[in-house]
Amino acid sequence: MATKYVATDGNDSNDGSSGSPWATVDHAIDTVSNDDIIQIAAGTYAEENINTSDYSVTGITIKGAAGATVILQGDGSSAYGIRSGDEWTIQNLRFTNYGTSGYSALSQRQTSYSDIIVQDCYFYSCLGQAIVLGTAGSCIIRRCYFLDIGDNGVTLTAPDCTIENCVFVNVKGSAVDASNANCTGTTI
Repeated sequence: MATKYVATDGNDSNDGSSGSPWATVDHAIDTVSNDDIIQIAAGTYAEENINTSDYSVTGITIKGAAGATVILQGDGSSAYGIRSGDEWTIQNLRFTNYGTSGYSALSQRQTSYSDIIVQDCYFYSCLGQAIVLGTAGSCIIRRCYFLDIGDNGVTLTAPDCTIENCVFVNVKGSAVDASNANCTGTTI
């Protein structure tokens, strides 16, 4: 397990160390190995369709640096923000201006992925859905804030989900849509 770094003044040709960070979250996700941590410095990152090309990479944590405001910003087109993998944790990030109908700021890459944790994130001014998780196993969404979402705040098809201490304000669709889920274990 290694910690790799991303900063607005980084370069994707760097090695991703704290003294030589990468510039993009997309490059970091496509470069790290199982159980690595990606720590993102304060700033705004104009990136879309962020995901790994190696579907076997598991256990990744993507997090904003402690006390930092990290914004992932889309361009308002039909794109998604981060597409997570198996056993990924996403924390302390802000997502804005992602998606149109059918797209979301955060989703998982494969519907068979499980154990997704989203915590301490802020989703705002998203044109489509904020989070779409159709995992085969569990997901946890905690301490997240949803503001001015153009569709559902959270759409679930996972069998075992927990949503706790989240706030939904001005969400055009459902705050949480689990209508197509076998969510017998879902706690809201």
